[in-house]
Amino acid sequence: DKVPATLLGRGASNRHVDRMKEWEETETHLHDFFKAYPPAIDDKFRSLFSQGIMFYLGGADGEAADWERARELFKQCLEYRPHDGPSATLLAFIDSKFGKEGSPGQGWRGFRNLDEK
Repeated sequence: DKVPATLLGRGASNRHVDRMKEWEETETHLHDFFKAYPPAIDDKFRSLFSQGIMFYLGGADGEAADWERARELFKQCLEYRPHDGPSATLLAFIDSKFGKEGSPGQGWRGFRNLDEK
């Protein structure tokens, strides 16, 4: 599947790393932090990670999530950059919550609750 260029963030100096809900149910985009502190990543890595995020989140409601594909893309990210924290964190979240088969389950709505800071 071809990922739309608008989802890949071409020309952007940051990357979307997750979407969570805070206690008061307001959406928080972690990429706001990276606007102030952009990581040094190249286009190949940015493309892999952006595709992984797209399959992980599964659209606004999470219904299009494909965690098997997201998992493979995050693994490729870690082969390319072994110490990438966001890739490792999302891969661990997928594995710990829904197993290695990659299914987000029926309760996935395209975000996760912010349980810790």
